[in-house]
Amino acid sequence: KVDFCQALLRSFQERPERVILLDPMDPRKAPAFGRTGSSPEDRSFAAHGKGAAGEAILRLAATLAVDDTVLEHRASPLGQVSINEIACTVCGTCAVACPTGAIHSEQHAESVVISFDPNLCSGCERCVAACPERAAGAITCTRAVDLRSLRMGRQRVAEGGAACCTRCGSTI
Repeated sequence: KVDFCQALLRSFQERPERVILLDPMDPRKAPAFGRTGSSPEDRSFAAHGKGAAGEAILRLAATLAVDDTVLEHRASPLGQVSINEIACTVCGTCAVACPTGAIHSEQHAESVVISFDPNLCSGCERCVAACPERAAGAITCTRAVDLRSLRMGRQRVAEGGAACCTRCGSTI
């Protein structure tokens, strides 16, 4: 993880030796680049939970005035999912397999929409493993940080017709 943090700082044009190890249970030692409060507790981040890594990276980028960076790294705490709409059948299997809710499938009357939130993706690749169309290249997951994508939040990545029963015509 230290290697990732150093690589992230280099991508932000910063010195990688600025990475230090902190005891997450001791907010008195937290750096002051998050919040502006006067007590050590006010300066700390929500150190865990959904979206914490994305929030911390976006705060750091804002503090350092970094607009746009994409960093692929094996130790990235975040993942970036891409769906090829031509190969994807919008079955929603990827959304069911996603343990963080980063991939979401929403059924509408005539269509299914699959969306992705990079702030929630851990890069575990369970979505890829579960996809019945993965051999056709329907979905890929890369361990990466993409600032533009993080700022945009949840985005539609695939949309298609709702699966219907061939006998009665109702949606499945």
